[in-house]
Amino acid sequence: MKRILSLWVLSVLPALGGADQPGSQAPGAGLKWKEVAETRIPVPPREHPRLYLRSPEAAQLDAQLHDTALLPALRKLRSQAANSTQMQIELDALQCLVSKDQGLGRATIESALRLLKKTELPERQDACRVTGRMMVTGAIVYDWLYALLTPEEKPAFIAELVRLAKTQECGYPPTRQGSVTGHASEAMIISAPLPRRAGD
Repeated sequence: MKRILSLWVLSVLPALGGADQPGSQAPGAGLKWKEVAETRIPVPPREHPRLYLRSPEAAQLDAQLHDTALLPALRKLRSQAANSTQMQIELDALQCLVSKDQGLGRATIESALRLLKKTELPERQDACRVTGRMMVTGAIVYDWLYALLTPEEKPAFIAELVRLAKTQECGYPPTRQGSVTGHASEAMIISAPLPRRAGD
């Protein structure tokens, strides 16, 4: 599967620090933690968007998408979207963050949910990369278009993300392989977002 550049080239990486308090200097300052199955994990902020970017970064997207330095990356993303439903869904979700187009948002949510439901673990080596990458697409739509999700769609997205998470070699919860070193600490654990309860 082609690797996309869009999410990283838009200069939204600072959002991954998750600083909850305005004016925080250190990455992750103000981040809350909780114990889950004897593991300490960060609690995501109770707002959306929060995957790859937060509200301040989302507000800058329009200007960034018109930055001439990013035009080659944007052209590449559009080219990939022309040949991939998955990439088109991600591009549409990105456009929704900028335009606030509710019609496009609803269509993107429905397309993403249909795609998640028909995604299966392929019979080939490293097949979990396919389902894991699809989890990222589902999580992007769930998070970036959260305000447009119906009460029925929220648990439907989570059910599909959990189903896909269980196809990973590390399992779900991811206890079968190492979280820091080894094969599972590649896309399976580091990149694939963990499913959460509806309403989160």
